[in-house]
Amino acid sequence: MHKRTVIIQQYGCTRTFNLLLRFSLLLTMFIMLLLLSSCDKPITPNNEVPGPGFYSLFNGKDMSGWILGVEVEESSWSVVDGVIHCKGGPQNPYLITTEKEYENFEFYAEFKVSKGCNSGIFYHIPEAGRQSFLGFETQILDDHGKTPDKNSTGSIYDVVPPLENAMKKAGKWNQYHVIFDWPSCKVWLNGVLVQDTDFEAYPRLKYRMRRGPLGLSNHGHEVDYRNLWIKELPDTDTGRDIFNGTDLAGWTAVGDADWHVGDGVLVSTRGEGYLVTDKEYDNLYFHAYVDSDTLKTRDACFYYRWTSEDNPGYRADMYDYLNAVKDAKQYGDDIPADLVRPIKSNWFLYRIISGDRKSQVYLNEFLVSDNKMLLKPPRGKIAIYRGVNDGVIKIKGLTLRPLEGPGI
Repeated sequence: MHKRTVIIQQYGCTRTFNLLLRFSLLLTMFIMLLLLSSCDKPITPNNEVPGPGFYSLFNGKDMSGWILGVEVEESSWSVVDGVIHCKGGPQNPYLITTEKEYENFEFYAEFKVSKGCNSGIFYHIPEAGRQSFLGFETQILDDHGKTPDKNSTGSIYDVVPPLENAMKKAGKWNQYHVIFDWPSCKVWLNGVLVQDTDFEAYPRLKYRMRRGPLGLSNHGHEVDYRNLWIKELPDTDTGRDIFNGTDLAGWTAVGDADWHVGDGVLVSTRGEGYLVTDKEYDNLYFHAYVDSDTLKTRDACFYYRWTSEDNPGYRADMYDYLNAVKDAKQYGDDIPADLVRPIKSNWFLYRIISGDRKSQVYLNEFLVSDNKMLLKPPRGKIAIYRGVNDGVIKIKGLTLRPLEGPGI
C-alpha cells in the first residue's frame, strides 16, 4: 500500500512537471512569435503621427501630393493595399517626387525591398543633371549582412558610408528616420544611427542644392513604401533669388540684346549685350538653370566679378553637353567624356562658386573649371552675355548665396 501510494505520487508529480514543461515551451514559442511578428509591424503605425509638427506625405489611398511625370496607367508606381508600390519595370518614371519643396526637415519612412533590390530616398532634387550627385540620396539596397561601403543602405550615396549595416533581409519592413538640418544630417536605420555627417566637411557635398522636393526611386526592382511622415525645420539657407520672375528689377541691360520676362523665365531672342545685376557681390555661390536646347553657338555665358564691359571678370560658358565634349577646351581639361544627359528636363544647371583667389564652375554635376590663382578682386557683379549669333536663351532659378569666410 505504501509503495503504490509512492508510485501514484511520483506519477502525479511527473504529469504535473510535464504539463508545466509543455506550458513553458508553448509560452516561450508564443513570446518568440510575438517578437518576430512585431519586427514587421510599423514602428509608427499608419495614421499615428510620430510627434508634434509632423504631417503625412502619403494618404494610403492614392498618389495625391506626388508628381509621377507620366500618365498613371503608364507608371510603374501605384497604391496597393495601402502602400506605395513600385513594380520595377519599366523604369517609368525613374523618380516620383513630392509636389512641395523642402529645406531642413525631420522625416520618417518605412520600406520593404525585394531580392536584389536597388532603390533610394532622394532629397533636394534639382531640375537637371544626376539627382543623386546634385541633391542627396540615402541609399536602399538588398544588402543585409554585407560589409558597409559608400554605396550601401544607409549611405549618403557614393560619398559617405553608413556607420554600420542595419538592413533587414528582403521582404522585411525597415524604417528610416532622417534629421536634415544643414549642414548636419543624422540618419537612423531600424533604430540604429548610421549617419552623423557634416556636409560642409565634404567637398562633394558642401555646394549641392539646399532646397528641393523629396523623391522615391525606381531602379527596376520591386519596392514598397509606407508611413511617410515629415516635419519642417527652420530654414537656414542664406541664398536668395536675384530674379523675381516678373520683371527686370535689380538688373540693368548693357547693349542691344532684348532681355525680357516670359512665363516667369528670363528670355533673350536677339541682339548682343549684357544683363547685369545692380548690386556687387564678394565671395559667392551662384546657380541658374539654362534651357540648353536653344544654345546654338558658344558665345552666351555668365560673367562673375564683372565691373564693366572693358573688365567683365571671369566667364562661365553656356554650352550644350555634346558640343562641350567635342570642344573640351572651351571648359578646360576637366570635362569628362561620359557626360550624362539630364533625367528630368532639358534644363542645364550652372553653379559658380567664387571666393578670394579661387573659383569653380559646374555644369550639372560636373566640375568643368577649377581656378586657383585668380588675379581680379572677388568683388563684382553677375552678368549674363548673349552674342549676336546666339539663339533663344532662357534662364530661370537665378540664386545667390554669400560664402562664409574668404575662400571656397
